[in-house]
Amino acid sequence: MEVILDRVKPAHIILTFIFHSFDFILSANHNLSSFATSIFLTNTLAFLINLFQPQNQWLPGQDGEFAAKNDITELNYAENQFDMFGYAKFLPMSGSDFENAMLMNNVRSCPRTRANQQFFTYPNDIPQLVDWSQEGVVAPVLDQKMCKASWSISVVGVIESKIAIADLKNGISSPFMRLSIQELIDCTMENNGCSGGKPATAIDFFKTANLPIVTEEQYPLTLVDQECKIPKHNTGVFIKKNNKLCNVKEEELLRLIARGPVVALVNAKSWQHYIRGVIKRACLTTDKEPNHVILIVGYDLSDEIPYYIVRNSWGENFGDNGYVKVAIGDNVCGIANEIFYIDVVGP
Repeated sequence: MEVILDRVKPAHIILTFIFHSFDFILSANHNLSSFATSIFLTNTLAFLINLFQPQNQWLPGQDGEFAAKNDITELNYAENQFDMFGYAKFLPMSGSDFENAMLMNNVRSCPRTRANQQFFTYPNDIPQLVDWSQEGVVAPVLDQKMCKASWSISVVGVIESKIAIADLKNGISSPFMRLSIQELIDCTMENNGCSGGKPATAIDFFKTANLPIVTEEQYPLTLVDQECKIPKHNTGVFIKKNNKLCNVKEEELLRLIARGPVVALVNAKSWQHYIRGVIKRACLTTDKEPNHVILIVGYDLSDEIPYYIVRNSWGENFGDNGYVKVAIGDNVCGIANEIFYIDVVGP
């Protein structure tokens, strides 16, 4: 018994888990499918088995895993759902390790964020469902690995989509043009490459310097910091006009997305263990200070919980095949605080 008690974490963790579990089971408002029930029971059993393992069976790093399981329980309880967060790609990382490896500091270029907004009517002048990823105008999900280049991946992503949508509207049949993410990582002055950067800085730099963004083939992706090496007299895509919008009303954000993908800043601290579903309340435990950059490629207003369709940059083995769904209407995760869309010329 001494061995077991030596491994038990503070009592409030155990009591919180038990309270949440029984509250979930007994609540009259829950109508669990057999699938959801099996997931809940499996996670419960795994939690209790790991909690009471003898000390000599615990390996280095399992203390962090224990904390992660408690975080998962709390996040699922916040969402009133027990399979949105779970044992996923970043489970081996502690919360602080995840933030250091995958998220950034000093990303914001707009004034400090506002309070959550509430609105009760959706625009009636746009389609109920827009998903540009199903139109062949969005590049596949990438994995930034240990290079904190979500800023570059998303900026290049919105430019690629802008070109593809223009071709689609003009009836031009041409291969999807992949542009160089690595060029922005290496050549954007005042950003820090794989240590992080601001979309605003990258966009302004390439526009002001009138530098072309060349193709992926000309400047391949390595996801490591290198010296800038744009060949002289190169041709490529030029940024003609860029728009940075601060503290956007979500009605207007939906109208922008109806015309094409946009870049957005978010606080993604609570996304570490995300698996599926629409994030509504999990971000409420964190502030809205942005630490990650994403591409919003669509929305669905017809769903029971209307949501944005977000292409992330943590690989297809993260979340919903690399995507995240974020609820519309309450500035969830600060998603409407800083938005970019871009007009281009070329190639």
